[in-house]
Amino acid sequence: MLTALLNLSAVCTLNLLLFLCRFTHSFYLSLEHGIEAALKTAIDCKFITRDKPGLFSKGTNIVTTSFAKEAWIATFFELNGKKSLSINDLYYEPVMSYLSDLKIDWKNTKILETVQDYSNQVVICKLK
Repeated sequence: MLTALLNLSAVCTLNLLLFLCRFTHSFYLSLEHGIEAALKTAIDCKFITRDKPGLFSKGTNIVTTSFAKEAWIATFFELNGKKSLSINDLYYEPVMSYLSDLKIDWKNTKILETVQDYSNQVVICKLK
């Protein structure tokens, strides 16, 4: 059927199928090695911990200083393309779980610009 569709001989079709099988095998093997290396790096950095074989959990909190917290939040804004976000909503973002806490003096930030909206909630609106 494939020979009729592609108008190839049987030998050509077999060679094509062998090439595709080898290509997909090497692709998945490369992907497997990449994921394994990323997991080992994350475990070494204590971002995640291995509880049991195949079972991972969140490691220790990594960001502690106020400036580093601001940089973490600014990176989150840049990578997600967000324009503004309430500080109360910031607690529910998954990447913020790696922060030790969100205690930042929002009036004296060095990287982020904050304003109060109509309901007196502090909103991060953009980078300075």
